[in-house]
Amino acid sequence: MALWMLLFSTIFYNMPANVLLPQYLHETIKHESFLLTAALVVASRDRSDLAELHQSIWAHMRHLILDVVLGMSTIRSVGCVEGLLLLGEWTPLTLGQNDDGGEGAAWSIVGLGVRLAYLLRLEESSFRADKEADPAMLRRRLAWTFTYLSDRQISIRMGQAFWSRGPALSARFTAEDFPSLQPQYASGDDFASLLQAQVELTTLFGNAHDILFASKQRTAELMVRGDYTKYIDDASRAIVAWDLVWTPLTAPSHLKCCLRMMEKYLRLYVNAFAFQAVLYRASLSGTDVARVSCFPHSAMASPDARMVYEAVDAAEALLRIAIEDIGPERHLRYMPARFYLYEIHSAVFLYKAHAAGAISSGKHAQTASLVRRFIGVLEIAATDTDHIASKYAKLLNGLWFHKGGARGDTTRSRGSEERVQSDEVGNLNDFNQVDGNDENHDDTGHLPSFDEIGLQPLDWIESVEGLFSMPAAFPWDQSIY
Repeated sequence: MALWMLLFSTIFYNMPANVLLPQYLHETIKHESFLLTAALVVASRDRSDLAELHQSIWAHMRHLILDVVLGMSTIRSVGCVEGLLLLGEWTPLTLGQNDDGGEGAAWSIVGLGVRLAYLLRLEESSFRADKEADPAMLRRRLAWTFTYLSDRQISIRMGQAFWSRGPALSARFTAEDFPSLQPQYASGDDFASLLQAQVELTTLFGNAHDILFASKQRTAELMVRGDYTKYIDDASRAIVAWDLVWTPLTAPSHLKCCLRMMEKYLRLYVNAFAFQAVLYRASLSGTDVARVSCFPHSAMASPDARMVYEAVDAAEALLRIAIEDIGPERHLRYMPARFYLYEIHSAVFLYKAHAAGAISSGKHAQTASLVRRFIGVLEIAATDTDHIASKYAKLLNGLWFHKGGARGDTTRSRGSEERVQSDEVGNLNDFNQVDGNDENHDDTGHLPSFDEIGLQPLDWIESVEGLFSMPAAFPWDQSIY
């Protein structure tokens, strides 16, 4: 549990502090067994030396989750909700199987947490009471707030409807409403303000999602008529205002980096809508957007130039945070999967932007160098070939540089050689053959078009979230574009 206390507890900081303290272990086992088991699953998941122990704990965890599904009364507690949200952030590894980066499992687990939260009536804690809240009520309020955050974040990433209604609109909670998270001394870390910043940023995410992706028909109308510009401008102003308020926040550096990653991803999420609109309008006019540039005279000649450049800048800024500001072995290695997905999505967007002509050929070497540095950071962060960082490093190498394996791949696998050579890595080898070049040759001066690596024309509108859904095989799964 020392690893948990050092690395994970500051990211998932709503857990009661006494739950993991040795002197309270007996009480924790008796009253918080679900939460404790979830913490042990997460703490052991990326430890190759604890692989067998992790599998044993995970097997027990699955039985506890089944009890939640069956509505067992012994599982109905705030700690159970907290444990489910914890598993939603760090989805246990499914060894021997191709997965979607854990997003499908996270969606289901968070959904269980939301339903259990409603069963426990945690939403009632989102209303301010006349009397001063006791510790139990404050814990319920904190659990409900994190339920809202987890639900919005996973739903937006997957393009799904929201499970929960979130905190009551009549009660706009601030840092003062979470006394257990407030700094213990003058220069201490202010987790309460960090939570308020997260809630406000997640609210912006939700509003952008509801307006730009209300329905397939509405999204298509916005793109054809160009009405989206006013919403993107309003969202951009709101992001700037949020940034001015929360930049001075006092919090651990890696948590501030997480917050910055969320803010940059929101910028990308909003402004990339304009980029996708250009491609959509071109496809309606009969242009083969997989083979013909949608920006023949550069992005500057497009009416959407400002927003396209803003999206590219946000994507590059996201990669730089991971490269320059986060320690790959100390912090990136243990971050929740969603932060990896923010980064991976940025790299994929930059690929799409160049392939569509929005990024000039002259700038490609600089962009490719940035992606290469990011891949190097992922390789350092990976503990073995089963780690999410290792998998995405291989995928990005295949997409950008036609390489099936990560550079200097010396990490150990927890499974057999057959399992390491999964379908997604096999697909990478197929694409290496398409290029016709030696697999060790990095052609950084040339970025292949969509058809060169097997992508079909971008029928993204079939998935309302198109650009923002993140299956594991993202470079080659047509449905996400």
